[in-house]
Amino acid sequence: MYFCIAFPNGLILLRELIGNQKASDYNDLFNSFIVPSIRLNIGSASNLVQDNCRIHTAKWLQKSYEASKVNVLDWPSRSPDLNIVENIWKMISDLVYDGVQPKDLNDLRAKINRAANVVNNEKRHVISNLYNTFRDRLVKVLLKKGNIIN
Repeated sequence: MYFCIAFPNGLILLRELIGNQKASDYNDLFNSFIVPSIRLNIGSASNLVQDNCRIHTAKWLQKSYEASKVNVLDWPSRSPDLNIVENIWKMISDLVYDGVQPKDLNDLRAKINRAANVVNNEKRHVISNLYNTFRDRLVKVLLKKGNIIN
């Protein structure tokens, strides 16, 4: 399993996650990877959007979020038109599974990393555009009362 963080400039960072993840694992990831990545790429004034996965919403994690001074936004549990990372996973998946299928786990890891490099080198404008059109998509979702927009 991989974790992906995306920035408004189109840069993505991936981190492989080993095993079943618990809130304590996410807390470690948050403090050792997410917060430093945000500080390095955005600075101190930043918002974090994450899905409502149980390990992201554990009550005790709120203290970590507050201590980090990263504003973690409340987020609807189903928001496919607003979740930029879902679009990124689609781009990566298309690249990974185009052509010869991975022959084993190491080959899959290599293909995922190559796909992430392609996204970072050739598709950053697509991700930037998703950030730039976020407000318009949000308005459309609100007008459709949360239903999927086309």
